[in-house]
Amino acid sequence: MTLTGGMPWTDVFGANFKWLQDATNTGFPKTWDARALKSDVKGEPISLDKMVALAKSMDLKGEVSIGLPSSPNGVYSIYNSTFDLGAQKRFHFDQYSGEQLVNHNWEDVGVLMRGRMWFMAFHQGQFGLWNWVLMLCVALLLAFVAIAALVSYLKRKETGKWGTPKVPAKFNVGYGIVALIVLLGVIFPLFGLSVIAIIVVEFLRKQKTQNKLA
Repeated sequence: MTLTGGMPWTDVFGANFKWLQDATNTGFPKTWDARALKSDVKGEPISLDKMVALAKSMDLKGEVSIGLPSSPNGVYSIYNSTFDLGAQKRFHFDQYSGEQLVNHNWEDVGVLMRGRMWFMAFHQGQFGLWNWVLMLCVALLLAFVAIAALVSYLKRKETGKWGTPKVPAKFNVGYGIVALIVLLGVIFPLFGLSVIAIIVVEFLRKQKTQNKLA
């Protein structure tokens, strides 16, 4: 869950995930950010003070923001940001008549985007003290694993060499581990490429050793 919450911010996984959202139409609605909406240019625009008063009257949960029109036919937007994802709402208004053009709530967001936002919030420890403590423990555990790996390498490597320590003769990799690595390689392409690179380097190294012995 920790990895799932952080990966959408990455270039490769994040870009592929966004492509999947677009292909399956499971992201934000097209009018979520108001780019597809236009105001009917008639008369004078509504003042910002009126939109502020309207936003206050909505009594939305969390931090409330007002999006300003970016052009003469742009729209006003009122939306809130809150750790309670189900309470997030967005409203878009004609900047001249004040007519509500469209409104969205959490149920309008596609299933992949909802899952993405939930895991990202979990990754950031936004669900309360228990979530923050849990993520702190995960971070400390990962740091411990990284240090333990370095210590293990230094204790097992051959004296005077910096290569990979020899694998014990009785060590066997189970099919479950192989399947897990393949699955992770597909989900995380850069991890998959690194595994392929390691396999190729090890194969070439063994070939070189066998040629010397021959």
